[in-house]
Amino acid sequence: SSIEFISDGQSIDVSGRASMNRKDTLSLNLNRFDISVLNPLLGSNFGIKGAMTGSVQLTSPMSSKGLLADLLCDSTYLADKPLGTVTVASNWDEDFERFDINVRNEFNGSNNLDISGKLTPKTRSLEATARLNRLNVGYVEPMLKDIFSEMDGYISGTINVDGPLKSLEISSDGTRLDDAML
Repeated sequence: SSIEFISDGQSIDVSGRASMNRKDTLSLNLNRFDISVLNPLLGSNFGIKGAMTGSVQLTSPMSSKGLLADLLCDSTYLADKPLGTVTVASNWDEDFERFDINVRNEFNGSNNLDISGKLTPKTRSLEATARLNRLNVGYVEPMLKDIFSEMDGYISGTINVDGPLKSLEISSDGTRLDDAML
């Protein structure tokens, strides 16, 4: 079974099903989906824009939590600032019962953001590394607008996050602000 929504060059297609049968897969396919529709759902204007293309599959049986994602968003904006092309990939590691997640961008020939991580639902823990290369600090402005009225400049370095989701430990290596204004 399948259902498809098409409008102005974008489409969403949902097909298959999730069940306890290993042969079943529920698929979501996006073609140039306008992600700006997420702004009202976030409760604040995060200035998110872009056209997302790719697929997400929920594999069966439902108890195994198999979630596969392969998404690309071009012309991406966050906080009304260009972020370039963003790719998101997720795989379920059956042996370790965890999600392996990768997020990366390409903007003006550079990778400003490269995140790799492991999310383990059973222990509710995360182990992730973000490698930043002149990433615009203004991307977090909507979340910090009550603290900083204006943000500009760049952040570079490596940031590590590890531990239970309720009490994550954050560390950094060589992290610095360049031409920053807060």
